[in-house]
Formats: sequence, structure tokens, C-alpha cells
Amino acid sequence: DYLYRWRGELLRDGERLTTFDQSTFHGTSIAPGAVASRSPAFRPKLSPRARIDSWILSRLSDGASLGEVATELVEREPELHSDPHRALRAVSALADRYAISE
Repeated sequence: DYLYRWRGELLRDGERLTTFDQSTFHGTSIAPGAVASRSPAFRPKLSPRARIDSWILSRLSDGASLGEVATELVEREPELHSDPHRALRAVSALADRYAISE
């Protein structure tokens, strides 16, 4: 996204009547938290889903198989992943996104 700024002036017979200092900044809808959340000092709080994904990736990085991680996921997060087949799909989706082929 871009932010544009421009200046203009209104003249009559060479005499400056007024000047304008304009920008697209106020014409853009920005959520109040959006500016702060892009700051280098911002410390985000991860959602439960992000914490689970982080744990899954950590287990895969440790060398666990997709099935092992899925089984552990059902045991660890039964309120979110009670179905072993869906847990395996969730683990597989992360592996598909981040794993490299050897």
C-alpha cells in the first residue's frame, strides 16, 4: 500500500490565495491496532491455534512422524483435535506447507 502526499496552491492573477497540503492518509481506513502491531517493539500474543502449530512444527523438526505427532496432538489438545483423522490432516497440512523434500 502507498501513502500519497501533495501540495497545491490556488492563484489569481499571480497572487496566492491559499495553499493545500493533502494526503491519502486520512482517506484510508486503518484499524487502531494495525499501526501498533507493525512496530518493531510490538510483542504479539499468539493465538491458541498458533501455539498448536508451533508445537506441531517443533515435533516435526525433532524428527517425529506425521502419525506420531497427530496421535500426540489428540492427547494434548482433545478439545480442539478429538478426531485422529482430522488431527492427521492438520499435521499433514503444516508439513506440506513447511517441509522440504529430501
